[in-house]
Amino acid sequence: MATNTTRPPETRWRRGDLALLGVLSGTMLLDAVEVSMTAIVLPSLGADLDATVSDLHWTMSGFALGFGGLLLLGGRVVGALGRRRVYLASLLVFALASLVSAVVADPTAIVAARFVKGLCAALTAPTGLAIIADRFPPATRARAVAVYAFAGAAGFTAGLALSGALTLLGWRVTFLLPAVAALLLLALAVRWLPRDLPAGAERVGPAAAVAVLAGPAALTYAIVNAGGGNPPGAVAAGILAAALGVVFVVTERRSPAPLIRVPARLRGRLVRAVLGAAAMNGAFWGFLFVGTLHLQAALGWSALRCAAALLPIGLLLTGAAPFSARLARRFGAAALVVAGSAALPLAYLLYRPAARPPEYLTDVLPAVLLIGAGFALAFPALHVRATEGLAPEERGPVGALYQAAVQLGGAVVLAAVTALLLAGTPTGRPIGTTVLAGGRSALLLVAAVAGAGLVAALGPLGRRRPHAS
Repeated sequence: MATNTTRPPETRWRRGDLALLGVLSGTMLLDAVEVSMTAIVLPSLGADLDATVSDLHWTMSGFALGFGGLLLLGGRVVGALGRRRVYLASLLVFALASLVSAVVADPTAIVAARFVKGLCAALTAPTGLAIIADRFPPATRARAVAVYAFAGAAGFTAGLALSGALTLLGWRVTFLLPAVAALLLLALAVRWLPRDLPAGAERVGPAAAVAVLAGPAALTYAIVNAGGGNPPGAVAAGILAAALGVVFVVTERRSPAPLIRVPARLRGRLVRAVLGAAAMNGAFWGFLFVGTLHLQAALGWSALRCAAALLPIGLLLTGAAPFSARLARRFGAAALVVAGSAALPLAYLLYRPAARPPEYLTDVLPAVLLIGAGFALAFPALHVRATEGLAPEERGPVGALYQAAVQLGGAVVLAAVTALLLAGTPTGRPIGTTVLAGGRSALLLVAAVAGAGLVAALGPLGRRRPHAS
């Protein structure tokens, strides 16, 4: 007798759900593409615009500073203006900023455009998840969230593949693609994004807003210029960053509705997860920056060859993403965090930015495979550690704090890596020569940061593993 395999009505997608999920996941994919795509085009951009290593650093970190800086404020902005209005405006501004970065000839303008794109991502990424939580019923919500998360995981791989191919036509074509994609998503979002009314939001004082947006940028500037030949600028920026940090802490303590609200019962575990994720992402950004400049600017590899060399990282991340929750239930998130985090310092130590042409199978691939495996195991598990046991109303603020730490950790560690590359380097030295001179020291720092992430991850190892549901 034939078996009825039709899904129960409550588990079927409703009309328009797949289209809406496609828009939200496409935007998430676009946001995730930015990191790997930009990293691959940096050497071509630098050669065309006569940019310095510092310029290239800001081009890569500008997106993270905008993204991480606005995440804590994003929920208030969306609450005050409404999800649909903010989402559509963010896609439009993202497209315009992408267009600007593709046509200007000034590295500073490109950095500004990247910062603006980060601000837009800070508004769309959490808003998309909130729309899924409200729009999709419980029977289909888990599948929708899994698709949304997979789009984020696949973004790194997509960025490598696209940028490697498109840079053959010129780095401007690579920067133009996100503008086209954002406009297409905007047209679809106008049709499918649900209408809503502003829900209202607790007020954020201007001092706190300025501190949370400008403080990380000032700190990053101070770190970069500590090794970049501008000690007075580094000192001034450091003082400013410290002052903004004090302003933020004071305003948070006095505010009846602080931006950072962490349940007391979870603070220890959350702090460890936040530090581990920030160190992991920061070390990876540092490696990506040094490795890309080494292979292309120092050794003369093409963008396509460089992207192909790094592609196994993305393939491992993307391939493991659908199984991350199952692995966490089977082995425990804490054990996965430690196993993955332990692989990363070794990977960074294995990669040696030497002047001789490397043998890919022995000099590059082992490090790449270890990085991909380490991230595939540890990064999703860190998110589990940060968010498990939260009530629904706690997930938004805690998730924003966690993701902000991930982004800003990338920017701060990348700044320190850049400072080491620039330390003692004469002004105007070619990028390839600069990387060969300081690359080994920079990667030792990267390995040390990854090791610090492992130390942070060791804290929850002995905690009770969550039961499988």
